[in-house]
Order: sequence, then structure tokens, then C-alpha cells
Amino acid sequence: MVSSRISSSIVAGAALVQLVNGQTNCGGSLYQPGTVNFTLACYNAIQDCAAKFEANASLVDCNDGHGNLFMQQQANLGATGANQNNDAVIAFQDIRDLCILSGQTSGTWGYSDNQWYWIAAEDACYTKDSTRTDVVPAHPAPYCIQNRDSSLPECYPEPAASPGGPIKVLKTAKTPNGFTSAARGWNTYGVQALQNGSQVVPSFAGQSGLNYNQKFVETQCGVLGSPAFRAAGYKLCSLDSGWQAFNDVDANGRIIYNSTRFNLPQLGSWLHQRGLELGVYVTPGVPCIAANKTILGTKTKISDVLNGNNNQIFCDFDFTKKDTQTWHDSVVKLWASWGVDMIKLDFITPGSPQNGANLACDSSPAVKAYETAIKRSGRQIRLDISWKLCRNETWLPVWSGLADSLRTDQDLNNYGHNTFMAWQVGQRAINNYREYIGLQAQRNVPVTTYPDLDSLFVGNAEGLTGVNDSIRTTEHDYVKMIIPA
Repeated sequence: MVSSRISSSIVAGAALVQLVNGQTNCGGSLYQPGTVNFTLACYNAIQDCAAKFEANASLVDCNDGHGNLFMQQQANLGATGANQNNDAVIAFQDIRDLCILSGQTSGTWGYSDNQWYWIAAEDACYTKDSTRTDVVPAHPAPYCIQNRDSSLPECYPEPAASPGGPIKVLKTAKTPNGFTSAARGWNTYGVQALQNGSQVVPSFAGQSGLNYNQKFVETQCGVLGSPAFRAAGYKLCSLDSGWQAFNDVDANGRIIYNSTRFNLPQLGSWLHQRGLELGVYVTPGVPCIAANKTILGTKTKISDVLNGNNNQIFCDFDFTKKDTQTWHDSVVKLWASWGVDMIKLDFITPGSPQNGANLACDSSPAVKAYETAIKRSGRQIRLDISWKLCRNETWLPVWSGLADSLRTDQDLNNYGHNTFMAWQVGQRAINNYREYIGLQAQRNVPVTTYPDLDSLFVGNAEGLTGVNDSIRTTEHDYVKMIIPA
């Protein structure tokens, strides 16, 4: 490995390794962002080398040819195809933005999939000459990335031991959007997550993963329209990821449905005629392809209110910019016009532990933006945030003021199998629920955000559910007891 040999003429301070986020470690020498700039030649060398690494997983070393910029890649050559170095683009972007341009002169990026990346910039890459135009400004780190490997143990404290005495009755109050009960219904993801849903769910035949269609949804949710289910409060028909167009937006950069598989205004009307409700899924941010679109009712390009691209599909918003909220208002108003009754906002942090994705350390501004947009939409819409949100005393009050429900655990899905769940995972979910209620009880305030235990499939035979009928009945009765309808 080539070591960095930055002199003190440009960057001050001794060499120091500083943990910036879960997968990026900054090192080398320290400098104060704003006092120096980074040369365009070195910046372009980073971009060129990153492209070469991405194209060739066997390539280990790359440099600028002048002894000023060095990069390395250790791909997972035991994997196949693009999986050998599919983190390369994100890794080098993070090292560049969070280290090289933000106060330190080298950085590494590593993750549990056995990929590792490194950049080191020499003295000649930095300049104090304010008259130079061939530079890229250095800046404070624009964002923090949550440790994608961490189980976030500090987020999930155990409730204090009970001192005994009379039974404490936990009170509830209206949620932020005026609901007095949790949602009940059905979500598509249980079938989507099956190893091969087409084999065991007839209406899913020919579909898989994110590729599912409206006919499948209508077949499943049509069952909810029966009097027995409606009387029990099961009325939400919730679409998980896959309903939206990933490579298209409307003229104002708003997230729209995949019109080859869905017509959401039509589906919303179909559900409402049967006394049912429509839910949709989304993650924070906007498809990066929307960057050149103009936000509805403004002259602002979406690119003017972005903060970065952390996962190559959705770009992150800068929530200090006024028209970031304007975009959210326009999106929720559009969805409200389709008849959307619930929005599930996924990958929220702090929370979403061990997520395998590049997530900002704090996405509560996105929750606030959607909550504000819902209130301005003219329609009563639930906001469900996911998953396993941080519930320590710092964050539980925050979520309680923003969301109508909150996922208390990770996915229940029995990944890799053709059954919905394993009982040990169901037990884990119930235990997380108990901890959530215990923490709420010791706060001594009414619950305003209902716990969401994920999709507890209890209406199917043992062979598909994954648990026997006795457990399934117990699970259903327990959930009915703890989540008032």
C-alpha cells in the first residue's frame, strides 16, 4: 500500500485516524475546510480511477501518474460478476466527499461483503492560492452515513425494572394525523419476499420481487372487502416497493406509479368502493433522474435542493432549502389525488439497523417533511415509519410527534423460504413490541404513535404461514389485544 506523505506546508496537524461513519475511516493529515482548495487535476484523477476500478474488479492500484493521488481497490474476487466490486462507486464517493474534500487527506472504506477501497492525496493536490480557478472547494462533510453493519445497541434500551404495585394502564391519544387506532390490513411484501411466490400463491404466478401488478393486488385485497374482515378492522391494502416507477418521474420530478403494471387512481377508487384503503411505500429522497426537473409552482430545479447521492437510485435532499418542502408538498398532494390513505416511509434513521445501504445518520427531517406535506394535502393520511426506529429517550419523543405508527422490529419475512415467517422471528417481534410499550409506560405520557410489528400473516394455512395453527391463533389473539382497532 502506498502511504500518504503530506507535508505541513498546506495541511496542519499531526496524522490522525478519525471515524467519520460506519464504513469510511478518514486518516492522513488534518486541514481546515475553507482554508484550501483541491485541484481539479486530482479531483478528475479520482473520478477516472474510480471508473477504471468499477470496470475491472481485478485492478488493484491506480494513480494520477504524477505522484500526487493514489487509490486502491480490494474487490471480493470470490463473488461473481458485478458483486465483486459493486460498492466501488459509493465507496470512492464517500471517501472523496467525507475525507479528501472535508478536512483529511486519506480515507478507507470497508464493508462486511469483503470489499475495501482507499484514496490518499499528496500535498500538491491542495492549494491555498485563491486566484486559481482549476480547483474544487474543500468543505465540511456534507452528511454523515450511519454504520450500515451496526445493530445500534444504544438505540434500544431495556425498560426500567418495575417496582411492583398496581397495574399501570397505558393510555393512548390521537396520533399526529388524528387517528385513534393502528392500521390493520394486508401488505404485498410478504409474498414478494418469498423464495418463489409464484409456486405457492396462484395470483402471483409469473411475478417476483419488485415486479408485481395490480391484478395480483386486487385479487388479494378483494378478500379484505368481505364483511367479516371489514368488521374486524382489516381494511388497509398496502403496496410495498415495486409500485413506483424507478426510471421515470413526472414533469415536476414527482414519484409516479409504474404505468405498465399499475393505475393507482383506478386502484384507489376500486378499493374505496369496497370500503378499503390504499397504502404506498417510499424511501427518503427523489430518483436522481429528476435532477433537471423544476419543482411544481417554483423556478427551482431539483438539483438545487439536493445534498448527495448515497445509493445511486435516490438522491438525498438538503432540508435546509425551502423548496425541499415544496417538492414533498407536491408529491403528497399528487398521491392524495389518487386516493392514497397511508404512506410507509422506509429506511429511516437513526434506526434501520444492519441495513446494507448508505443511509444518512439522521433522516428525521424527511419524516418531518412528509408529515408537514400530509397536513397540507387536504386528506387524512397515515404516516408509518420503518424500520426498528431508535427508541431511546432522545428519539422516542421525536417519532411520537411525527408518525402515526412506527416499526418496532426488523422484517418478519422468512427470507430464503416459501413460508411467510418463522416462529422465533415472531417471538422476536413480540419482544420488541413489549420493550416499546415498556419504554412508553415509563415516560408516563399517552401513546401517540402506535407500534407496527410488520406483517404478521395469520390468515393462511400452516404450510404457507410457517407456524402451526395453535401458534397462529395465539399470535392473532395477542396482536388483537395489543393493537386496538
